[in-house]
Amino acid sequence: FPNFEPNTIPQIGIGQAKLSPEEAIEKAVAGIAGSIKVPEYWPEKSKREIAQKLVEMDIKGVMRWAVEGSRDAGYHGLKDQSDEVVNKVIEELMKDKDNFEKTAKKNFPLKKKKDNDKDDKKETEDDTDQVVTKAVAGVKSSITASAAGYWPETAKQEFAKKLKDSSIEEVIGWLVYGAKSGGHHGLKDASDEILKKVIAEIMKDSDKFKQEAIKNFPLN
Repeated sequence: FPNFEPNTIPQIGIGQAKLSPEEAIEKAVAGIAGSIKVPEYWPEKSKREIAQKLVEMDIKGVMRWAVEGSRDAGYHGLKDQSDEVVNKVIEELMKDKDNFEKTAKKNFPLKKKKDNDKDDKKETEDDTDQVVTKAVAGVKSSITASAAGYWPETAKQEFAKKLKDSSIEEVIGWLVYGAKSGGHHGLKDASDEILKKVIAEIMKDSDKFKQEAIKNFPLN
């Protein structure tokens, strides 16, 4: 959504060619529909913004706000895409509008100002351990079977090849530093010290991580 992409998918292939309209539509529909299912990965400010939009607009208006905002921010494969593509993404999302609206309203309720202030304070007071814990959970979730369904096929194969050619520590490092580059999992402003801690934590269960990654991202 605007200024935020759900952290289930690490940003891979930065600088790659612009997606075709068909590819962009498929990726955007999956990404935006998936993003409202993971409110725990949203910054508090973004949660409040969509909650307010859900009150002020009909669901098609909310979808347009989300899709156009994603294009402006360059998320979900929509960077530099046409208005025609934007309208097609909205059209596809509207096919499941009732479920989309139900899920969004459930996961992004409008809070009172006092509750928002508490959330802001909590977010400000996040310490290194909390950042590390959130990032570890996010990176691990990005390789699950359900998350794999949201990866573009080219990204899946890039990851699969990395699993074949590199050590698991290098693979994990690639994911973690890629998450920082893409601003995912709360790592946008993370220091090298924090990134190394995230890698170290995931490495504690590296065998299981590797097995799950290989199972969900086979090399074609």
